[in-house]
Amino acid sequence: MKNKSKPDGLQVTCRKCSKYFSKLWQTRNPEKFRTMMAKFQREIPMEKKVAYHKKWRYANRDKSRIMHSTHALVARAIKDGRLIKPEHCEKCENTNIHGHHDNYLKPLEVQWICALHHKNMKHKYYEKPRGFQYNKQTSNVEL
Repeated sequence: MKNKSKPDGLQVTCRKCSKYFSKLWQTRNPEKFRTMMAKFQREIPMEKKVAYHKKWRYANRDKSRIMHSTHALVARAIKDGRLIKPEHCEKCENTNIHGHHDNYLKPLEVQWICALHHKNMKHKYYEKPRGFQYNKQTSNVEL
């Protein structure tokens, strides 16, 4: 993986391992991560954010279209009465709920969960990359 800050221009770890260690650090340092992200979000001008999202939607236009049409189908199904939105989260009693799709190609298979459980569901499983070997002595990640 490339890294401009290194003298040879290369990262020490592969992309999968870097991603794994980053997620590991984020889960173990949630407060530091939140403050870091908040600072980062404040420093980026809105024009850059809009340009980034426009570029992402263009690069992932197939995925973006499927996601958009799935959300529209769910909204229409709720309005028509074909899909009933429950009053509270499936995992707790929170009444502020979101619809979660495991598979966007099955638009009416929705799990109704609160924002907290939705976040945990999306970020719960960080599998180690295939062939991953962790060596405690050489790692710079706090465990």
